[in-house]
Amino acid sequence: MVWRGSADTQPSMIAERLKRWKGHLAKVGLETGSMTPWLYHELKDLGFPVVCMDARRAADALTGM
Repeated sequence: MVWRGSADTQPSMIAERLKRWKGHLAKVGLETGSMTPWLYHELKDLGFPVVCMDARRAADALTGM
């Protein structure tokens, strides 16, 4: 299953949006950007399986679904 959502650019806000699926997540994809390194490490520390994706490729992949 792919779920696409948005949240404020704060790790705690993203974690809040994802917490109900935390035990079932295979990956949490973050689009590349200036905040990505910080978000990646903070979400990783909170136990989320985070990966970074090129923004253009991610948009193309999600458009095809």
